[in-house]
Amino acid sequence: MPLVLINGAIVSDCDELGSWGAPTALTIASGVITVTGPGFYEIDTEGAAASDALDTISGGSEGDVVILKSKADARNVVITDGTAGADNIDLIGASITLDTANQRVKLQRGSTNWVESSSRP
Repeated sequence: MPLVLINGAIVSDCDELGSWGAPTALTIASGVITVTGPGFYEIDTEGAAASDALDTISGGSEGDVVILKSKADARNVVITDGTAGADNIDLIGASITLDTANQRVKLQRGSTNWVESSSRP
């Protein structure tokens, strides 16, 4: 399998294309999740609430790409657009509600914010 150098890290071309396998489970805590780097993440609401806002993504480095999905159809993850204070998610115009487990949003880390690169409404 060919290897590719991305941001100083050697990865397979599968990694470059976003083939990370099963998602890593994360739970929102006070509007925040923490990613460990590029990858595929399944987001659950705090306390298994019916809906929860995601305002901030901690972790990651400039250039990292993450794909987010909700854990369950019955638990809406609202990814909020805003870069005030600690909030660091910059979406194309408006917040995104992941209200089915089949929806995805792709974000890329800039120097300070996570910027939407694509989504499925």
